[in-house]
Amino acid sequence: MTITSKLRKSAGVLGTAVALVVPLFATQAAHAAGAPRVDPAPVSITLPLFGAPLTVDITADATGSLTNVAVNPADGLTATTLKPNRVVFENTAGTATITVTNRDGRQSVTVRAGTLADISGSGQWSGDLFGTGTPTTVNYTVGDLGGGSPDITGVASSDATAVIGATKYSIEDDEQEARVTIGFTSGSQTRSVTIRVEVSTVEGVSRASLRISLGRLRGAPQPAADVAGPHTWDGQLCNGTPAHIDYTVALDGTISGVTATPTPESVRGGEHSTQVRFSNSERVHLRAELEDGLITLDVSESFRCSGTPGTNTTVSIAPGDDHGLDGEGEDGEDHATGPHGDDNESENESEHENESEHEDENENEHGNGNGGNGGESEGGRGGGERD
Repeated sequence: MTITSKLRKSAGVLGTAVALVVPLFATQAAHAAGAPRVDPAPVSITLPLFGAPLTVDITADATGSLTNVAVNPADGLTATTLKPNRVVFENTAGTATITVTNRDGRQSVTVRAGTLADISGSGQWSGDLFGTGTPTTVNYTVGDLGGGSPDITGVASSDATAVIGATKYSIEDDEQEARVTIGFTSGSQTRSVTIRVEVSTVEGVSRASLRISLGRLRGAPQPAADVAGPHTWDGQLCNGTPAHIDYTVALDGTISGVTATPTPESVRGGEHSTQVRFSNSERVHLRAELEDGLITLDVSESFRCSGTPGTNTTVSIAPGDDHGLDGEGEDGEDHATGPHGDDNESENESEHENESEHEDENENEHGNGNGGNGGESEGGRGGGERD
């Protein structure tokens, strides 16, 4: 998605057109409304597994659907799930799974094995966070804090302005966790990378997981006078059709004048939150919040497109499993058959990184305004559903 905003710096100074890219990774260069959407740049993640590095290279298209997921080394790994928003690999011995998800501007890679030692070692995340053309790296090391508790050390980034949080630890029953978040800012946008290690014992069986999560692009608070004015969103629907939205943000953060092409199924919401639904599986959500003279303008997408990603491993899909669609009920249900069984919790951290956002979604779904149909049913394939 591309957002073009007219920012007024001060009285008497002409507004500057700035292109803000909101999918995972795309070009940051300014371009006219309706310009062709650029596919995100690939992401490369190195994970420690059984004492050796495992690299996962992820490629997605302009709608955020996975187009290819490659692992190196690929020997001994089989793709057991190939869906546009989730790919799962399992090793021959059945002792490890690797799950890749790409949904609503968020991305995560999770490796699961039997013990903390299986996922200990050094790793790296690398990707173009803000579409500048320059990749940012995050390095880390997973180890033992003592007594089998997980630890994350050696966290560093190639971005000197990155805010690296302290590693946080938690213990609950038979589950122990270490987590660290690295924050990034570029102009009016923010983004984060979170590393989480978890070990647990269930009915005497040990389990360990390492997840690297990339949060979606979010708006950063800006002076109200800089944000107030006309804005546009440009993107692409699942069938490749260009899509365009015009809207205006007032000094008090209210959103008005929302129009879209092609003609959407509905435009609905309240004064500070509007959802444009091109179809049940193609939605764009506009939010503006005023606080202490600052407006946070946030635009998010929820697209559920069909397709089957490519991969460089052997593929073994269960008969009757429709892996070409990421439909209703898919979110959070990764039925991997590796050491951790199903993966119901795998999406929760990245998908629920901001609970208020989901409250806004629910309110918007049942709200009126902007000519929408506030009572419209939410049935159908996937669109906008959350884990």
